[in-house]
Amino acid sequence: MRPLPDRGPLRVQAEDELRLDLHGYDLHTAIDLARDCAAAAWEHGFARLTVLHGARQATTPADVQDSGRGAIKWAVRQALDDGEFNDWALPPRSGQHRRASRASETSIALKPNPDPHPDAEWPVIPQPHHW
Repeated sequence: MRPLPDRGPLRVQAEDELRLDLHGYDLHTAIDLARDCAAAAWEHGFARLTVLHGARQATTPADVQDSGRGAIKWAVRQALDDGEFNDWALPPRSGQHRRASRASETSIALKPNPDPHPDAEWPVIPQPHHW
């Protein structure tokens, strides 16, 4: 198993999958953290980064306007669609990402890394603003 920070919201979900819990982060920090963790996961040779963002009830981006809930969920998904993860993730329309509208997580399928670096540094993970 690859070495991982032993604290915070980033955990090994399965041998080839990381899980990032974004609860407690503001929108901009959450998106930056998702990108940084996708890059690090790819660098280490993981196949998938699952982002736990909550907001199961926010089934469309319009739901964010009504309640504010789901902003991180839809921002992560929009960033994926806009290609912000393209350096490390499979193309948005590859069919390999998991993101059901009623899901509280988005699972990003990463490109295979032909030369993973298990000793690469992990990003600094700030403490969530609130749990």
